[in-house]
Amino acid sequence: MLESIRNIIVPTDFSELSEAAVRSAARLARGHAESMDLLHVVRLPFVHTSYDLNVPQAVWDGLRDEVRVQMDGL
Repeated sequence: MLESIRNIIVPTDFSELSEAAVRSAARLARGHAESMDLLHVVRLPFVHTSYDLNVPQAVWDGLRDEVRVQMDGL
C-alpha cells in the first residue's frame, strides 16, 4: 500500500498538534512519497461583509509574509 503514495498534503494551523502531524507526514514521506506539501488557509483578521469586498493589497502582503515565515519554520 505505501508504494502507491505519491503526494502528501498536510494542512497546518501552526498549532502543536499540526506540527506533530507535519513530523509524522515527513516520516511517512521519506522513502514512500515523491512530494509533501503544506497547506495553510489564511483567515482575514477582521469581519468580512458583503459591503467590504476589497481587501487592501498591503493586508494580503502582510498575511502572506507572516505565513511564509511560519511555513519556513516547519
